[in-house]
Amino acid sequence: MDERNFSVEGPAQVHIQNIDGDLEVVGWSEGQISVVADEDEMPDAQWTEGVLVVRGGQDMQLRLPTNSQLSVERCDGDVSLANVATVSLKWVGGDAEVQNVTNLNVEFVASDLAVRNAGNVSGGQIQGDFEAHRIGNISLARVSGDVTLHQAQEVTITSVMGDLTIHEAQTITAAQVYGDATLHMVSGNVQMEVVRGDVQVESAEQVNIDSVNGDFAVSEARGALHVKHVNGDARLQGLASEASHQVHADGDLAIGLTPGPVRLDVRAHGSIRWDRSLGLNVEMDNRRQLVASLGEGGGQITATTHGSAAIFAAGDERGRRGRGRWNVAGTPVPPVPPVPPIPPIPPIPSVRVGGPGARTSAFGFTFGNQPRQRAAASAEERAAILRMLSEGKINAEQAARLLDALGG
Repeated sequence: MDERNFSVEGPAQVHIQNIDGDLEVVGWSEGQISVVADEDEMPDAQWTEGVLVVRGGQDMQLRLPTNSQLSVERCDGDVSLANVATVSLKWVGGDAEVQNVTNLNVEFVASDLAVRNAGNVSGGQIQGDFEAHRIGNISLARVSGDVTLHQAQEVTITSVMGDLTIHEAQTITAAQVYGDATLHMVSGNVQMEVVRGDVQVESAEQVNIDSVNGDFAVSEARGALHVKHVNGDARLQGLASEASHQVHADGDLAIGLTPGPVRLDVRAHGSIRWDRSLGLNVEMDNRRQLVASLGEGGGQITATTHGSAAIFAAGDERGRRGRGRWNVAGTPVPPVPPVPPIPPIPPIPSVRVGGPGARTSAFGFTFGNQPRQRAAASAEERAAILRMLSEGKINAEQAARLLDALGG
């Protein structure tokens, strides 16, 4: 290996031009720039007034002060760099790995780009996947593969041909996403135009999306939710009760309500059903529309669907806690049928024991010629005797004898 060194004082500018192989760059605390390559592949290096221009060569290693500015104008192989203040990747033919930089500008990377511990990242086109961890603001024009971000600040992407996955960000703005979009823990707003796949949002402020070709799901939207069109199903949970929300879905709609207060206006081509344990104050209830409120005041949820709609308590989607507790719009709840009266128990006739000719067994039971006692007087007979008494047709003694003779 051959090495060339250049002494510098303060920040330096380094321009890399037309490297046919791989490039490795590391910032250090030394006051010099070191170029290392094979002896027969050493590039041409010219130092002029604080600017180093390196041209040609194959694989190369470069050491430079950490506060330097590096510009890679063309490298046909892979690029690996770390601990440099400002980096510009104008054309990289392979993969690029960047870490511990203050500012990164990417114009074109033919394959994948991975960034870790960076300040602001801006770029034009990445032909492969883009993955970043712990970065500041991001502004990219086009990523042909997937985008995966962990702990970012403001994210702005014009076009993602693959999937977009973001874990922790301040704000997210994306114009076109051709795959799925999965967004977790967004402290600010989400603004998207068109997503060709599914969208899942967990914890965000305001959410505004023009079109979702797949399914849409949101949980914990702390601000307003506006989704103009969902081609598939829509599942809404944890919406801020004091905000205004609007969603239209071609598939089915599921709404998980927080304790409120909130007002509902749901329209569906299919059935509309809701959990009666919610205690909704229903204002309009027909087969196509449900207008109701939960509590007084608050915001409003306006939702339309070409499918069916289900409304339940947040965290209890589609009534998993029980069955048979749903109200269906346009179907009156049948009243509870009255309990039929219990018929009176007929009197049990008594038996007179021990009449003439009766005999007693060895066990003390009496049986034989035992005359039966007459059954007690019926209610009609007693009423007739009492009526005769009240009309003066018989006296009290006669009435007593009659009742005694009838056994009552």
